Amino acid sequence: MLGVLVGDVSKRDTCAHDSMGQKQVKSPDWCVYVIECESGAWYTGITNDLEKRFKVHAAGKGAKFMRMDRPKRIVAAKACDSKSEALKIEAALKGLERVGKQTWIAGNPWKG
Repeated sequence: MLGVLVGDVSKRDTCAHDSMGQKQVKSPDWCVYVIECESGAWYTGITNDLEKRFKVHAAGKGAKFMRMDRPKRIVAAKACDSKSEALKIEAALKGLERVGKQTWIAGNPWKG
């Protein structure tokens, strides 16, 4: 599964660029994201509206995990061509050890 993750990730830009040159995930693209929580844990998910999804997590709604360990910041995001692609990358990320996730985060930093 790691080969699929590395292969898919290396073929695409992390995100689109906005007018300020910042890398951003733009709607309606699906994306995989990683949020750092207050405990230092990382939460991985997919969405087609990252900023809205982060607000939902911050409000304590959505994922049960986020109700127990509040989100601190988005640390990484990767735009995908489809929901299917995002789900495959998410599953591969969730199967990685922390060092593998660190590598993915370093290669897909969120500049929001």
